[in-house]
Amino acid sequence: MWARESSRPSTAFWYLRSLIRSARAARTPGSGRAYEEDTAYAYISAEALPFLGESAQLDQLKLTAVDDFDRRSIERTATGVAAFVQGVVVENIQIPPPLQHPHQSPMDTLLFMFLVFGGVTLVLSAILVAAMLNQMLTPQIPQIASTRVAGFTYQHSRSNCLLLAVRSGVVAPPLHFNAALRATLFPRLEPAV
Repeated sequence: MWARESSRPSTAFWYLRSLIRSARAARTPGSGRAYEEDTAYAYISAEALPFLGESAQLDQLKLTAVDDFDRRSIERTATGVAAFVQGVVVENIQIPPPLQHPHQSPMDTLLFMFLVFGGVTLVLSAILVAAMLNQMLTPQIPQIASTRVAGFTYQHSRSNCLLLAVRSGVVAPPLHFNAALRATLFPRLEPAV
């Protein structure tokens, strides 16, 4: 199945497909899926490269550490393999951090940004709730003063205000979650015309 309808395979693709038999499907960790990148990946033998018009001389060698995850040991092994390959100039050796996904660093940065934005949202929400309670209780100052005359202490007034804040904090989130869930899971149905 093709990723997009507009991406039709060329006649060269069908010709090559008739000549090359697929042995197995493979998934390379760290690379995107072919249909997502609109690219086809293939693993073939060195003998098949000249048939496709490519040079049979390979320019990359990828090694996979199976049991040893120490960076120095992997570096010694890679250097030993580079010395073992004779007649080939090794330009560079790249060793990614062992036991780490290739996209781990960008994902850590993204997770940190989500955490920071979540903290900023929490602080702004707290400021908005405090401003709302202030606006709601400011007109009640004369009533609060009259309750103080009737015998209520400062502790009673404060506990009533905190009770109001706690009740709004306990009741509001389930109502908002329910509304958001209904809005996302059950979209509005358009009337038939």
